[in-house]
Amino acid sequence: MNHLNTKIRQFQKNVSVELKGEKCSELPSGEGQHFIDRSDIMESEDTLKGLIDKVNNANAEVHTLEEEYQKDLRDHDKVRQELADIQAKRALMEAVMGEMKQLQELGEYPFSQFSQ
Repeated sequence: MNHLNTKIRQFQKNVSVELKGEKCSELPSGEGQHFIDRSDIMESEDTLKGLIDKVNNANAEVHTLEEEYQKDLRDHDKVRQELADIQAKRALMEAVMGEMKQLQELGEYPFSQFSQ
C-alpha cells in the first residue's frame, strides 16, 4: 500500500511540474499577473491597420511616381535623339552649303579675271 501511495504522489508531482512548465512558457512575464485588456488589443489592431494603409498608400504613390519618371525618361531620350538628328542634319546642310559656295567660286573663277 505504501508503495502505491508513493507512486501516486510521484505521478501527481510529475503532472504538477509539467503543468507549471507549460503555464510558465505560455505567459509573457514571470509573474503571470499581467493580462492585456481587450480594448488595448483592438486599439493596437486599429493602429496596425492604419499603418498598413499608410504603407500601401506610400507604395502606390511611389509606383505612380516611378511610372511618371519612366515616362519622362522616355520623353527625354526621344527629345535627345531628335536633337542629335537635327544637329546631324544641320552639319550636313552646312557641309552642302560650303560645297555649293566653293562650286560657285570655282564657276566664277575664270570670269572674275575678266571683270576686273
